[in-house]
Amino acid sequence: MKVLILYYSKGGNTRKLAEKIAEGVNTVSGAQALLKSTQEVTKDEFLNAAGIIAGSPVYFGTMAWDLKRIFDEYVGIRKKIENKVGAAFATSGDASGGKETTIISIIQCML
Repeated sequence: MKVLILYYSKGGNTRKLAEKIAEGVNTVSGAQALLKSTQEVTKDEFLNAAGIIAGSPVYFGTMAWDLKRIFDEYVGIRKKIENKVGAAFATSGDASGGKETTIISIIQCML
């Protein structure tokens, strides 16, 4: 089963965390991580993944625009991703820098 790890990273920290998450996914028997930035992902990859783990840096307590753009562009296929497992992750330069609200904003797009 393919698990899409979708991320936006401006400075590289979110990419590094996405890579570690992909390593973890690949340790699960039968799971295969598909690591894609928001600039690389295709609609088919989004649709064909059994699960989607999306990540972003914190931008004013929410996800970066480029990740939101993907969810907005793919809103027409929302019903086709109904039964997928979803998860979210966030990075920030501060220990309490809004990661929880950023994660919630990502998860809201998956509901």
